[in-house]
Amino acid sequence: MIREFGPALYAEVMTWPRRLILRAAQIGREREAQARLDRLADLKLAAGLKLGQEYVDPKAKSRKPDDPYYTLKPLEQIEAALDRAARPWVHTPEAVQARLDWEQDQAYARLFGALQA
Repeated sequence: MIREFGPALYAEVMTWPRRLILRAAQIGREREAQARLDRLADLKLAAGLKLGQEYVDPKAKSRKPDDPYYTLKPLEQIEAALDRAARPWVHTPEAVQARLDWEQDQAYARLFGALQA
C-alpha cells in the first residue's frame, strides 16, 4: 500500500473498505501506464522512430525481396502492452468484437457505397 499511495496517505487509505483500496490501486496503475504510453509516444516521435528497431537479416530464407531491413516489432509489443494496462476496457473481448463488427460494417458500406455511386 505504501508503494501505491505513499507514506503520507497510508494511514488514511487503510481505513477505506478493501474494494475501494483495490480499485484506487488499479486506477493508479492505469494512470501510470497511460503516462508511460505518452512518454513512449513522445520518445518515438523525438527519435524519428529509430527507437525500438530490430534488424531483419536480408539473407534470411523467410524474408521476401520487398521486406524492410528493420522492423519496429519490439517497440509495438511494448506499446500494445502499455495500452492494455492503461485502457483495459478497450481490450475486453466484448469491446474488441464490437470494434471488429464496426470496422467490417464500415468496410461493407464503403464497398457498396462505391459500387452504387
